[in-house]
Amino acid sequence: KQLTKATFDYYVQNTKLIKIQDNFATILLEEVKKLFWEKNMQSFILMTGFEVYNSEIKVEYVFDEALVSETKPTLANNDFSNKREQQTPDLPTLNSDLNSKYTFDNFIQGDENRWSVAASLAVADSPGATYNPLFIYGGPGLGKTHLLNAIGNKVLHDNPQARIKYITAENFINEFVLHIRLDKMDELKLKYRHLDVLLIDDIQSLAKKSTQATQEEFFNTFNVLHDNNKQIVLTSDRNPDQLNEMEERLVTRFKWGLTVNITPPDFETRVAILTNKIMDYDYHFPPETIEYLAGQFDSNVRDLEGALKDISLVANVRQLDTITVEVAAEAIRARKIDGPKLTLIPI
Repeated sequence: KQLTKATFDYYVQNTKLIKIQDNFATILLEEVKKLFWEKNMQSFILMTGFEVYNSEIKVEYVFDEALVSETKPTLANNDFSNKREQQTPDLPTLNSDLNSKYTFDNFIQGDENRWSVAASLAVADSPGATYNPLFIYGGPGLGKTHLLNAIGNKVLHDNPQARIKYITAENFINEFVLHIRLDKMDELKLKYRHLDVLLIDDIQSLAKKSTQATQEEFFNTFNVLHDNNKQIVLTSDRNPDQLNEMEERLVTRFKWGLTVNITPPDFETRVAILTNKIMDYDYHFPPETIEYLAGQFDSNVRDLEGALKDISLVANVRQLDTITVEVAAEAIRARKIDGPKLTLIPI
């Protein structure tokens, strides 16, 4: 957001960038201004880092230039196991429900999702320290679930003792109803209020399908986790302000951290996605076929994946080795109602 001149003059004018070393920026400012920078300038620093250095920039704030270290500052590692021993010794075994195939390594980055990727990486590197909660919104099939799982998988890789839970909002509602019915709410609280990272997919379902009691339980769980610096990541098909059926106090909390939007992939990103995904198939896709497919589907990644499955079926039945534009057009005809109506003559 734009800063007023008065705000800029007071909070930014006399701030000094001391150095940037190994993706760490050291910023000199008055101590009273640190909270403002943490709340209002982090997203700007994140975007600038990717614009200039094409990587995430972490920040160290100092109040005395004489105290600036010549070595790279280190972030405190989350020692999940030690903290847990101090808090609750007998936590139940937890299934994270993460999908191991979703990682940052196989997430195709483009201009439309670069800030979501950057924020997700920052959260995975330092859970609970930077953007909490992280709220990712966008249409279906754009990679929100992939990023949620990528965050969880990286945290678990870096900290095998971390308690991480991925769940859809609808399944959270179902769990809540079940535990109410069985009179085992203490069990549910023990499970969710002692997590290190909570990953909730499609949080809009909590607004549409839950009761006031369910939202109350989630509100309390959110507060406990947030107060203990535990990371919360939420995805939705709309931004927080459009969650009309959600309690206002929940919407307010969703906006405490960072909100990022994912939009449909552009043509270049769709080509990159297809190039990556065809590696799973035993067929040759010439460049013109890949570009043809990228031009046919511009709304989301799932359409591209579905098109490849359609093509694979046709190629398997006809025992083809190479997927020409004509074969691709024939295979996706049913998927593209207004697409090409080519008829492929069997050989």
